[in-house]
Amino acid sequence: MATYYTAEVDWDVGSIADKEEAEQAVTVTGVALGDFAEVSSSLDAIDLEISAQVTAANQVTVSISNLTTGSLDIGTPKMRIWVTSLSGQHIT
Repeated sequence: MATYYTAEVDWDVGSIADKEEAEQAVTVTGVALGDFAEVSSSLDAIDLEISAQVTAANQVTVSISNLTTGSLDIGTPKMRIWVTSLSGQHIT
């Protein structure tokens, strides 16, 4: 059976230059490398790419990439993180 972990954070992203990205490490106790991470945001994500991945034990890194040709002031969106762990399970 899968185990689920969640976290929520208000991230003061600030401004992201064109074709650049911002990253934020978030503590999510219990997650491990190889777990599946997803993120949702209170942002209107047009021209943005938002992703999450487990980057260390108990840590998820959220990334926001600016896909536009100009700088964007992102503000402080609420990020909701969901991690699914299949550790110890046989996956076929």
